[in-house]
Amino acid sequence: MPSDADVTRVMGWITLLCSVPLGALFIANLRSRLIYHGPNYSFLGWMCLYTIVTGIGLCLSRKWSAILFAFPCYIAGLFLIIGSIFKVPFPGVLINIAVGAVFCISATGILKEWRSLK
Repeated sequence: MPSDADVTRVMGWITLLCSVPLGALFIANLRSRLIYHGPNYSFLGWMCLYTIVTGIGLCLSRKWSAILFAFPCYIAGLFLIIGSIFKVPFPGVLINIAVGAVFCISATGILKEWRSLK
């Protein structure tokens, strides 16, 4: 059974890996804006920075990073679960509920380790 710090570090590495596509999309959009006068998706850069800071904090087992990780995970998970019940047809609702549950379970797993964080 993995220890508390291992779970937090694994989620930190997963969060850092999620920042890579966000950074690539930000750079691609920056290029599109400069060359083709495309739409402004500069929030992707802020999301990339947020995930990098949160991922590093989780790898170092910090309490502030657990809050930065759990709050958006709960919001996204509940949004997927509740929103899909009313607006998504049947086969798709099961996928959305499963993804929302994964978000909520991962946030709960990080907050369960609160006492072992620095």
